[in-house]
Amino acid sequence: MENKVKQILLISILLILIFPFLQASFLFFKERDLGGAIEEVERERFRIENWFNTSFQKNKELYLNSNFGFRKTFIRVHNQIDFNLFKKSNAKGVVIGKDNYLYEYDYISAYYGVDFLGYERIEDRIIRLKIIQDSLQSWGKNLIVIFAPSKANFFPEYIPDRFKITKSTTNYEVFSDKVKEYQINHIDFNKYYKENKNKTEYPLYPQYGIHWSDYGSCLSADSIIRYIEKLQNIDMPNFKIIDYNYTKPNSRDFDILDGLNIFSKLKTYQLAYPVIEYEDDKGKVKPSSIVISDSFYWGMFEFDLITKAFSRNDFWYYNYEVFLANYGGKYYRFDYNLKKEIENTDLFIIMGTEPSLKDLGWGIIDQLYDVITEKPTIQSSEYFLREKHIRDNIKSYPEWEAVIEKQAIENNISLDSAITNYIIWLIENGE
Repeated sequence: MENKVKQILLISILLILIFPFLQASFLFFKERDLGGAIEEVERERFRIENWFNTSFQKNKELYLNSNFGFRKTFIRVHNQIDFNLFKKSNAKGVVIGKDNYLYEYDYISAYYGVDFLGYERIEDRIIRLKIIQDSLQSWGKNLIVIFAPSKANFFPEYIPDRFKITKSTTNYEVFSDKVKEYQINHIDFNKYYKENKNKTEYPLYPQYGIHWSDYGSCLSADSIIRYIEKLQNIDMPNFKIIDYNYTKPNSRDFDILDGLNIFSKLKTYQLAYPVIEYEDDKGKVKPSSIVISDSFYWGMFEFDLITKAFSRNDFWYYNYEVFLANYGGKYYRFDYNLKKEIENTDLFIIMGTEPSLKDLGWGIIDQLYDVITEKPTIQSSEYFLREKHIRDNIKSYPEWEAVIEKQAIENNISLDSAITNYIIWLIENGE
């Protein structure tokens, strides 16, 4: 009897060891894909030269580590245990707040002023914006700066106590003061959301997402159109909300939770998904526009909340990739002649939220300034290309990024700020 038990145990152990290999080879069970930014490792073909320079062996190791059987399930089990027992997130930059409200750390650090640029650097940005705005206005064009809402600013009460520090001067506070002082055309949704928290008919922000809700995005899109109408004294096509689907959040409003890669779908409040209808554009004015923004513009752009109000609505995502409304096209920003874009565009919109204010415009402010004043600066297009190249290289080498991350912790600044400072040092010192 004892030998039989040992045999059963031995067979069970062997099955446990071999089953992942069988799953990887034959895919007996379909696993749910992991969420977040997952980089797939492609298998490298065997070649003699790759064997001797060891690239084949390194690729094989990486490939096997990311493609063994039940890997996705094992990751979810590990993450679920950490989540349930320790309220720990294994998704980079994700913070689990009180009542399971989810944040990205950069939003929290920006809310407390950890990434503050300083008054002089912000005023320099604003002065350039003022010169750009005045120049565009003299040519019958306009510039608008939009502050998108920040989840940390909207839900500060759910930030974990261990992340709470004495709040210092923030980029948002100085930017919002300076755009008023210099009379920069702007819309402050960060302020509007904070002031109207719990006052709107439906929730403005999801519990497990980082972006505004569809309802909030819809209200914001309507406000942008009406602001442009008043600014340019025109009558644009407007939309109206004809119905709401009030239901549990969809996948877009679970974007942070999906990145945690756990099994459980946490309970949360319902959200409103507006059904909109655009009015006839006959007799209406449809200006051309370019929007330079982070991911907060995706909802408006992808679901035509605002694009139909324009004759042309190009989305310059982080001022790097260009997306064309209704065409599905995508190509790199640097295919453009910025001087011609200025000539052919009625309206430039620069939008960012609290953590992106330190890089507001992602180079476009200096590029527009260079073209308008014909006076190159250190932040010229050539500089921006080089900066992007170095930043991509750092992200490609975890050990390099780890060194900078250690410096960020020592200096009590965000990783992104530390990378930016390091890149500036490299370029200014001719490295």
